[in-house]
Amino acid sequence: MLDNDEPRSDFFCLLHTEDAEGEDVTYFFNSQDIVDSFRERGEYFLFSLTKERIFSKYRSLKKTHIVNEIKNGILKTKAERNKAYINKLFRIVITPTQHNQQIPNFTYQLRIIDDVRVVLCKDNKSHHKHLLEMRRDLYINQGEYFWGSKGVGSKFLAVSILAHHLNGMTPSNDQISLFIDNIISKLNSLFEHVIETKEILAALNGKVDKSGYLEEKSKEFLPTGQGYDYELFKLIDKVGNQLKFECKDGKILELKYENENLLSKIDIVLRLAKSNLSASERNVLVGIKHERDVTGNIIRIYDLGPVILDD
Repeated sequence: MLDNDEPRSDFFCLLHTEDAEGEDVTYFFNSQDIVDSFRERGEYFLFSLTKERIFSKYRSLKKTHIVNEIKNGILKTKAERNKAYINKLFRIVITPTQHNQQIPNFTYQLRIIDDVRVVLCKDNKSHHKHLLEMRRDLYINQGEYFWGSKGVGSKFLAVSILAHHLNGMTPSNDQISLFIDNIISKLNSLFEHVIETKEILAALNGKVDKSGYLEEKSKEFLPTGQGYDYELFKLIDKVGNQLKFECKDGKILELKYENENLLSKIDIVLRLAKSNLSASERNVLVGIKHERDVTGNIIRIYDLGPVILDD
């Protein structure tokens, strides 16, 4: 159930019993639920029903919910194992530079040579310089570095610089977002720049602001002239034809949708997002044409589409 003391994403527990009336009852748990809810005794986790501990949250769940949880868990495990395999392959041909400095002190020089963007990494203690490795093992990307935006090239640059800054460790998604939002996206793409370690540290000490993410993506991807009632929502999950979204103000929207073509497309894109092998997360965004009341609550859904995989 545990892997390196962490709950395994591909471990599930189904318990079958009868209630007081003799009716069949099923309880479903994943490994995290067991760690959170069961009583721990030595190396074991104990389950027992009492008047106080009835586990109603895990009882008689819909079959579609259970199947979806198992599929997502297995898919997550597969992605993590594939990521580890790819990293192992890359280690054969590339050994990422590790500075092994307790307090890093570097200058990253963003250069443009014959329209090709490269990064020189300068050790401010020894004054030694080297080309920054393109960490394609951490960000699956066939392109090159870029700055001055929040696109694929900028994420690739952010991951590569942060991986060096963190002495070879994989940066978290929040660290990548903070670095892009506070530094990379604000640079003029037509000019060369210098980024100091202290600037990176300051950027990483901030808080991730996701409030304008969906509005920004709506302007980028949606056709113009559709009005304020047509915007992108972040898809959290799909169970059968039940869709769960997060809107720009953080509220959760759940709705049923019967268009099989669109549901099939969502299935494909959602699987791609969950099979992500990069350090930076990929979001599934769905355009929703809707109507809000005066308080901002959504009161009517007119149409869904397009479906976008945002890198």
